[in-house]
Amino acid sequence: MRLAEKGDLVVLYQPHHNGTYPHVKLCRRNNHSCILDNLESYYAADEYGLSEVLAILAYQYGFDFTKIKI
Repeated sequence: MRLAEKGDLVVLYQPHHNGTYPHVKLCRRNNHSCILDNLESYYAADEYGLSEVLAILAYQYGFDFTKIKI
């Protein structure tokens, strides 16, 4: 699930799936292929972990997550 985009950066959220923990990835679009380059990954096992990850990304990269419903 795409949470936010800013320039060539994309924040993706993968909920619990096939025994994996939910996680958030910060990716950069790659101009040479359709595959995104993974820059950072965070586990978000619960709502507190997810809130912490979104706060970190908002602070470091200026993303605005205030209008997102998960």
